[in-house]
Amino acid sequence: MEDVRRLPLSHRARELGLVRLVGGLAVAVVLVVVAWRAPGAVHDADSGARDLAAMPEDERDFLGARSADVDTRIFVLAARKIPRDATYAVITGNKVGVSTPNTLYAVAPFARYYLLPRRQTPEPTAADWIISFGGDLEALQLTYAERDQVTPGIELARVAR
Repeated sequence: MEDVRRLPLSHRARELGLVRLVGGLAVAVVLVVVAWRAPGAVHDADSGARDLAAMPEDERDFLGARSADVDTRIFVLAARKIPRDATYAVITGNKVGVSTPNTLYAVAPFARYYLLPRRQTPEPTAADWIISFGGDLEALQLTYAERDQVTPGIELARVAR
C-alpha cells in the first residue's frame, strides 16, 4: 500500500478556506433575502404606479410641491396670470407659517419647473412679476401695478414698468 500523507496546510491556507466559507454563506443569505423580498417589492412598486396613473394629471403635477408642504394655489395663479414670455422672481421669508424650513427652499425650484416656459430670474428688480412666499414685497422698493393675495403672506405681484 502506498503511503499517502496529507500535506500540512499553512495557517494562511486555512484562513483562506474560512474566508471563502463565510463569503459563500453571506452570498447565500443575500440571495435568499432577495428571493424572499422581491415579489413584495415588485407588487408595492406596481401598486404605487397604478395609484399614480389613476391620479388626475393636475394632482400629479403638484406632488413634488405638496410633499414639501407648499401651498400650490400660488402656482396655479401665476400660471394663469404671468405671460409665457415674461420673467418672474421668487422671494421667500418668514411672513408665512411653514411646517418645515424645507418648504421655503422648495418654492423656487418647483416654480422653475411648473411655470415653464416663463423664465425665473434671481434678481427681483429685473423681473416682470414677483412670487412672494412669505417674502417682504415692500422691502424690494418696487412699484406694483397689481397684487393678488392667495393667502396672508403668499402673493403674486406684477411690477409696474
